[in-house]
Amino acid sequence: MPVHISITCYLSAWAIAEVDKRRRAFLWTGSQSAAGGKCKIAGPIFYSPKDHGGLGIPDLKLLGFALRLRWEWLRHTDTSSAWALLPSRAEKNIDAMFRASVSVRLGDGAWARFWTDSRLSDGPISSFQAVGKRRRNRTVKQALAHQSWVRDISGAPTAPVLCDYVLLWEKLERVHLQPMVSDRFVWKWTGDGNYSASLAYRSFFIGRTLLVGAEHLWHAHALPKVKFFF
Repeated sequence: MPVHISITCYLSAWAIAEVDKRRRAFLWTGSQSAAGGKCKIAGPIFYSPKDHGGLGIPDLKLLGFALRLRWEWLRHTDTSSAWALLPSRAEKNIDAMFRASVSVRLGDGAWARFWTDSRLSDGPISSFQAVGKRRRNRTVKQALAHQSWVRDISGAPTAPVLCDYVLLWEKLERVHLQPMVSDRFVWKWTGDGNYSASLAYRSFFIGRTLLVGAEHLWHAHALPKVKFFF
């Protein structure tokens, strides 16, 4: 039930804590509650993947993020869906993770957003702070037509803004749209460039230290309870 709910809704910290309390109690004592002394592994390790030294028990908060990333992926890739055009705002963490996980291969520029989507060789242009929020939804095609992106810059013409403006102008001279070719969004964490819920979940653990020998430990010829509580 928490997984299905997390696909569309954000589970509150209270709800996650209640589910986790019962998961830990069932695992360590086989009952509905367990004292802290009964838990043999700390929470961060308990909810880590096996190759990171954990037990492979899903972290409900991170799992919810990974599941709801799917909607942002479909919003950008399945343009035929009517719901994709409905106004909505993704959660801050999901929006940040989506932008870190997706790059854009430009085609006709009709779908990729000019100011926010990763499309240049060194990433998005979202660091350009002189652009108002209302104008950041402009597509690449709209922005490049007659250099319309210049009119989006409404901040004070300070030295950093003018420097960013010149650098951006030089970069855009190398951008050429391809008519009749749709923009393609590429998921960085998979080999085929498509979103995967399981790999999206694992991407939240990138940067953590791997446990040397974890694969051999879990595949050892021993009783499951011996391998699990080793």
